[in-house]
Amino acid sequence: MTATRRLLLGVTVAGVAVATVAAVGFTRDDREPAPLRKQATVKRDTRTAAIPHGFSIVAHSRGSTVKVYARPGAKQPIRVLPNPNANGGLLVFLVDWSRPRWTRPRWVRLRLPVRPNGNVGWARASELRFLQNPFRVKVDLTRHEITAWRGRRPILRERIGVGRALTPTPVGKYFITELINVENPGGLYGPHAFGTSAYSTVLTNFGGGPGQIGIHGTNRPELLGTDVSHGCIRLRNPAITRLARTLPLGTPVEITR
Repeated sequence: MTATRRLLLGVTVAGVAVATVAAVGFTRDDREPAPLRKQATVKRDTRTAAIPHGFSIVAHSRGSTVKVYARPGAKQPIRVLPNPNANGGLLVFLVDWSRPRWTRPRWVRLRLPVRPNGNVGWARASELRFLQNPFRVKVDLTRHEITAWRGRRPILRERIGVGRALTPTPVGKYFITELINVENPGGLYGPHAFGTSAYSTVLTNFGGGPGQIGIHGTNRPELLGTDVSHGCIRLRNPAITRLARTLPLGTPVEITR
């Protein structure tokens, strides 16, 4: 699918007028992203599975919706999230699970890709497919540094640009919700942009989007290492290209200061 539409990530490079970023072209691959297919599935026919250090559990919808409840066993959902999501991508979640073994439950607690930041809810396990993910990302706002890990091993460390004081990048635990391929790789956002489950705490909309925090490339690498954006995290184009080829949807993103 190819589409030209408003910037879905919403918050982006500082110093650019809103009118400039209102219309940006993206292409999206309708197939399940290759990194997601390469994850190890948590087998349905086993009661437990070991979760190695540094791994997380990603869930994605089996059907056209996922019903989210306030607690296990509740009768009425508090949300019904569509698959594909509102941006046209695969609906994914990060499972809120920290124990060393996965025991398939009837209900799972999910980190949700919606406002407010840190929102969680419960869903029936039968509506979801579960996968182990060896990757994770940490963003250090003070050091202006992003680090990507595979298990215990760092695979990338890069200098980044982050939000300014008036439009800060929100700290917290989030995850990657989508990958967008930008039609103009030499433009403002570089060749690729990840959408995350984080949202700006000061902008409820921006450039036609909902104020979603993105991780993307840049055509101004000389500004990396500074507080320069409206909340997004940007890095060198070769680095975002490498991450786009590596990180699955659902990868945890921890933002600290």
